[in-house]
Amino acid sequence: MQVLRGSTHASVRTKSCERRTCFSTSSAMAVPPCSAHLLSTQRTGQHLATAGASCSPAPAACHTSSRSACCCQSTMQMGPSGFEAPRLPFLSAKEIASYMSMARLHNLVPSMALVLLGAWAGGGRRPDILLSPLVWAMAVASAGVTCASMMINDYFDWASGTDIINSPNKPLPAGHVTPDRAVLVASSLYVAVLIIACCMPSPALRAITALSAGATLLYTPVFKRITAVKNACVAAVIAAAPMSGALAAGAGMDALQRLVAPTAFSFTAIIFREVLMDVTDMEGDRAAGVRTLPVLLGGPLAVGIATALMVCGAAVGVVGLLGGAAGLAHPSLPQVACAALVVLQLSQLLSQIHTVYKSQFNQKEIDAVVMDCMKPIGLAFIILAAMS
Repeated sequence: MQVLRGSTHASVRTKSCERRTCFSTSSAMAVPPCSAHLLSTQRTGQHLATAGASCSPAPAACHTSSRSACCCQSTMQMGPSGFEAPRLPFLSAKEIASYMSMARLHNLVPSMALVLLGAWAGGGRRPDILLSPLVWAMAVASAGVTCASMMINDYFDWASGTDIINSPNKPLPAGHVTPDRAVLVASSLYVAVLIIACCMPSPALRAITALSAGATLLYTPVFKRITAVKNACVAAVIAAAPMSGALAAGAGMDALQRLVAPTAFSFTAIIFREVLMDVTDMEGDRAAGVRTLPVLLGGPLAVGIATALMVCGAAVGVVGLLGGAAGLAHPSLPQVACAALVVLQLSQLLSQIHTVYKSQFNQKEIDAVVMDCMKPIGLAFIILAAMS
């Protein structure tokens, strides 16, 4: 019975502790007794618990047979009035690094550069066009769509289970960040992009920005499961960036037509890279029921089709660079030199693909091509856009 009474008294003391009102330890006001004893105030900067704070185990010295104390730890911060104020949930350095990794910040410069290049080429190759606030707003929106799409894609890949197989070291499968926070950050980026779009004067720019954001948001849950549509979706969003830059620079129809050939090459080249990335994700995609081209046709055939498509896109780009079908008969020396450089970049890509086939689609070789192929693709596009 003695033990029972002691337990009951301890329970009463705990409830009494939860009902106490906390004041600053430096305040002259006294704290009401906590059941059987008074808590001594200490001027060490430590705070007492507020109502609703959970009681934590007291130090060992407090749990003796002669005396019992209810020591509560505060999860709040003392305000100037003596009452405690909520503490802001600051992110740790590890969480910030994880969000930056999910956003693929290394894609920021290329995504903005595509818009600026399109503005420069479509705006008559005038350097001052790059000082336009509208052009930079479009570049920032493009970068925002890129980062947001990467983060939301990681979330959907984690939710579907594909990243648990394909990329277990990513922040979400590894548990470095929580899914709800990842969605919150990605959603905030999308909202920021749409706000920028609403401030644009041109309906065409607003439409491109909104459609790009919508396409990337629906990419994984909708388009990714439709064979080849997922690849075309990503390629279309990226290929639209130079066109949006030209529109932001006030380009007319003639300037936009000159960018069609470089855009066609970039579209097919991005599809080529996307198919390569699908080859690396075949195991997880097959397990998740995602019917990509490599899953349906096998890696070698899918990559062969994508390579042939890229070669066709490069041919269209070279013809456009030489001035169309009429310009093929009498091309200028700079045009011939630039066309030769594009062919050289294409030959580097074909050499990399040959290495992949020779290795019988070794995973390391495919990963190396995925990482390195953007250099020749980017240089070829810059040449085509600058000389169009």
